[in-house]
This record gives sequence, C-alpha cells and structure tokens, in this order.
Amino acid sequence: MPETPKETTPTPAKQKRVYVSHTEESRDLARFVSQKLRDMGIDASSDDVDAAKETEQRRRLKEEIGKSDAIVTLVTPNSLGSNWMQYEVGLATGLDRLVIPVVVDVKADQLPEQISAKRTLGLDQLDQIREMIDNVIAHSSDE
Repeated sequence: MPETPKETTPTPAKQKRVYVSHTEESRDLARFVSQKLRDMGIDASSDDVDAAKETEQRRRLKEEIGKSDAIVTLVTPNSLGSNWMQYEVGLATGLDRLVIPVVVDVKADQLPEQISAKRTLGLDQLDQIREMIDNVIAHSSDE
C-alpha cells in the first residue's frame, strides 16, 4: 500500500519587529504609528518611560533596537533638536538596522543630515514600511 503523503504546515514567517523612536511630545503620534504597524502584522515597540537614568535608558535602547528589524523614527519639529533622536538613529545605523524616517510637519531642508540621506515617508505612506523591511531582509539573506 503506497504511503500517504504527510500534510505539512508551512512554517510561519518571523514576525517583523520595529522600534518606534519619538520624543515625549510625540508620544500620542508614536502610539498611533505603532498601532498602524501592529494592524499590518508588525510587532512595534517604543520607549514610554518618562524619567529613566541615562545609562539605563541607553542600555534599554540598545536592547530594543538590537532586537528590531528596523527603527521608525518620527521626525517632528520637536525632534529636530533632540540628542536622543540622533543617538537612536546612530545606534540603529551602527547595529546595521534599517532606519525609516517618518516626517511630520518638517520640510526637507530642515532635516538633519543623517535623516536627509535616507528615504523618508509621510504618515500617509506607513503601508510601505513592511515592504521596505522585507526588501532589506531579502537582500541581507542573499549575502
């Protein structure tokens, strides 16, 4: 009697993980963006701790960004002068993570150099984030 082929269930793809970088003033916007990403099946996290010691904050950021496939940084008028935004983008770049700037109410000529060199998105383009992450993961697995 011929053997019946066993049914196999496909291995689920690893859920994409994104860290959402924001200033305290942009907390509500970060929650909105995080929810949109979760609605797309992306695990989104951000740092909502108000007053952590700087050393602890840096350790936590390195851990969160290190576990993420990408960092979405919210570029708002409040974040333009933020040392933390620059630190988080620099950390993500150093950890070879994709940095996706989402620009809100900021003109192109106001963007910091480390942001202006990257492909930026507006709030109405959040649906492109998953594809950007997939492309980077596909290219990195080819190497």
